[in-house]
Order: sequence, then structure tokens, then C-alpha cells
Amino acid sequence: MNAGIKIVLTLFLAVSAGNVLGQFTANGKIEFERRTNLEKKFKGNDSPWMNKVNLKKPKVETFYLYFNDSSSVFLPSDVVDEDPRMSWMTSKNKVYQNFKSNELLEIMSFWGSELVVGDTIKERTWKITTKRRVIAGYDCRRAIWQANDSTRIYAWYAEELMCNSGPETFNGLPGMILGLATEDGGVVYFAKEVLKDNFDVEKRIPRVKEKDKLTEIEIRKAVTEQYGGRDDFDVKQMLDEMFLW
Repeated sequence: MNAGIKIVLTLFLAVSAGNVLGQFTANGKIEFERRTNLEKKFKGNDSPWMNKVNLKKPKVETFYLYFNDSSSVFLPSDVVDEDPRMSWMTSKNKVYQNFKSNELLEIMSFWGSELVVGDTIKERTWKITTKRRVIAGYDCRRAIWQANDSTRIYAWYAEELMCNSGPETFNGLPGMILGLATEDGGVVYFAKEVLKDNFDVEKRIPRVKEKDKLTEIEIRKAVTEQYGGRDDFDVKQMLDEMFLW
């Protein structure tokens, strides 16, 4: 092979490699919009509180997810609900996931207070399908998680975003989850914008005291013991909904 051909071949391979690497992103910030259908969420609930709010209008909230190739932090925006009476109707959890150490830290909103979950990262069994759609400019593939007999979750993930994280505690797919929804559309997360930059994930980890951390099993036991005797709501159903996400 003569020198001219070698130079051309070298340049071609360098450009090709640069194009391939340029397609993938390992650091960034994602803005998510969550829409909650309150009529579906509170169907059958005859609490007097239901008469004080407009259930026909979806509740729309903003969250941000900061990520690198091995961890992510999911945080609610600082925007306060326009109607304070609606603040309790949805949760605004803060979630840190470290995929190298298998660490999950979650601060869950619970009846005006907070529960701190310190546990291992949740594992879900996904079924990857051939269906695709574009979200925030990224080609995404659909996957399905059968949470239980009555609940199915759809996720759309982008392989170009290398962190296998997503909204709330979701993860486990070969790329970032940019869309997440219950099958009936009751709760829907969609990415609005993806910013490629080297955001410092570690600086955004919620600060908590080690003594305040409880595992999911410990929280389920404590809440059941405290509220299990009440007749006005199903404690098990409430806990299952809390830990679904």
C-alpha cells in the first residue's frame, strides 16, 4: 500500500470513529414534564377533599435529571403549586442512583413529610419491543415492564444517551429513558429538552443523615404498623403505589 492510500485510509477511519463517538452522550441534564390525570388517579375516592379541587385538569410538573456514565440525580423543580390544595395529590421525590456501587438514595414525599430510602438499586424485568418514536430529538425504542397483574409501564429509551437511568427510580435499559407512562396514561413523563454538558452529579445529591435512612422493607413495615388499623384507606395499595416508581 503506497503512502497516499495510507493517508487517505487513516483520515477516513479517524473521521468515521469521530462520527460514531459523537453520536453518544455520557453527561448531561434532561428536563422532564410529568402529567398526572387526577380523575384516573383518584377514581372511586369519595374523600371531601376531592370536591375542593379540579380533577378534570391534568396536573403538570417539571423535573430535572442530571447524569453521567455511572450515576444520576432526579430532582423536582422549585416551582410551587399554584393551588396549595393540590400539593398533596402528587409526590415530588428526589432520587440518586449510582450504578457502580448499586446504591439508591430516595427522598419520598409522604403526607407533608419526608421518608429517606437507602437501599440497593431496583431491578425490573423489561420486555424490549420493536416500536420506536422520537422524543426530544432522540430516536427511542419502547420497552414494557409488567409491574403486577393490573399495572403495566411503558418506557422509551435512547441508546445515544449512555447512562441507563430514567425518571424516578427507573433504570435497567440499554440507554436513557426519555419517556415513561402507565398503560392507561394516568401518569406520563416525557423529556422536553436534553442538554449535553458535564454537570456535576455528585454536588446535586440530596444530603441526608445516615441514621434517617431506611430500606423499602423497613418503611413498609413501619407505615403498616402505624396506619394499618385505619379504615379510610388501603395501606398496602398506598405503599405499592409509592414504591411503583
